[in-house]
Amino acid sequence: MRTALQILSPLPLTHRDDGRVILDLWKRYLPELLPDRYGNSEPVDQSFDPHNVEPVLDAWKWPLLTSNSTWSMESNIWMRKRSQCIHSTWILSFDSEAANQSDLLKFLKAASTTLEADLACLTLLTPTELDLGLASRAVLALDKRRTKFSFFISSKDLQNRVPDLFWVTVFGEPYVEMFGRERLLSAPAYETQLLTSGIVMLQLSEVLTDVENDPSKVNATRSRIKTHLGQDAFFQSNLPPQYKYRAPRFTFPDESLSAAN
Repeated sequence: MRTALQILSPLPLTHRDDGRVILDLWKRYLPELLPDRYGNSEPVDQSFDPHNVEPVLDAWKWPLLTSNSTWSMESNIWMRKRSQCIHSTWILSFDSEAANQSDLLKFLKAASTTLEADLACLTLLTPTELDLGLASRAVLALDKRRTKFSFFISSKDLQNRVPDLFWVTVFGEPYVEMFGRERLLSAPAYETQLLTSGIVMLQLSEVLTDVENDPSKVNATRSRIKTHLGQDAFFQSNLPPQYKYRAPRFTFPDESLSAAN
């Protein structure tokens, strides 16, 4: 079983200092998932030294591809090109035994607030979640037999609708404005949490493994929350592709993370 985690930020994240902040987050909260290789294209063959990240910062450009062979970890950082109105994105995928739930939640909260995420999520790629993701385009089959998959929420898709609610979904300021802070905090989730004044986290169940072991409970909670927030903001497989979902207006500032903070 694999775990997937993605953060979509409106910031460009193109500066060397942005890279340093991101690597510091990684080292602090998920040190066991630090890469052993990095590069800007395949094959990813440059050795990563956690005690000397300057060579990685020298290579801090679109995209930064990394891997960790111990946990079959793949993590890619796609900085925003300044001419494009799309999110920067940081995505990690790894064996589910690689990190415990507490560390993953601490990392997601810290990364979401530091990177001013518009949306972030954490999920297990179970058969049920893969099927839902294939329908909403959050999951891509990498081979014809559908034995290998990639989890990736496209910024362009996000600007049309929310693909789904995941085990944890973090809604940033555009969604807090659209749904309403109190509406999000009163959602019938296992837990709702205000991370900052403009960021709210929803958690569907007590433990991440419920996604695999009790999918009916997770799905029931997911459905109740969508009804509470409004189904028209979330992908629905029975609607035509041209359906106009409710979506916020995103803004994409030019300043770096260090300037923004």
